[in-house]
Amino acid sequence: MRFTGHGGVLDTTISNPVLVVRPDGTGMLLLDVSGPTMEGDPVDVREAPFVTVDLAGQNLTPVDGVIEIDAAPTTLTAEGEAAFPNYPEGEAFDPITVTMNVGDCDLTGQPIGTDTVDGGAPGDSAPENLPLVVGLFVFSCVVATAGILGLFLWRRARRRA
Repeated sequence: MRFTGHGGVLDTTISNPVLVVRPDGTGMLLLDVSGPTMEGDPVDVREAPFVTVDLAGQNLTPVDGVIEIDAAPTTLTAEGEAAFPNYPEGEAFDPITVTMNVGDCDLTGQPIGTDTVDGGAPGDSAPENLPLVVGLFVFSCVVATAGILGLFLWRRARRRA
């Protein structure tokens, strides 16, 4: 998804959304973000932990190979703020609704980034406690994310005007 505006200064692209689901009921939306921000500052980050996702109350058990997440609250991370500096870390973003076809996959995975297993170092493995890595969103998730981020950019621009 590409955001442009502000007389050509803003030309930011977000891509490759990945939702990481952890056994503790939290999640993280990872995004690749590149291009100049609204202030014209260059950004080029890969798999940036963009927002945390509160998965409390969500049923993460696949039904017929599908997991549905409905209106899960999200909050901007420090890495998300660096990629989208018009928003402060800790700001609530719109909730995420996702339908993911996971088929009959084994959904256990390895720690990502600074995730740790039982207080160990990133990348340590302990199969019984590994975070659940769900993977790329289906096309509808990308469209929903685009709408959410577009709404925030529009809302922020209106506030500043």
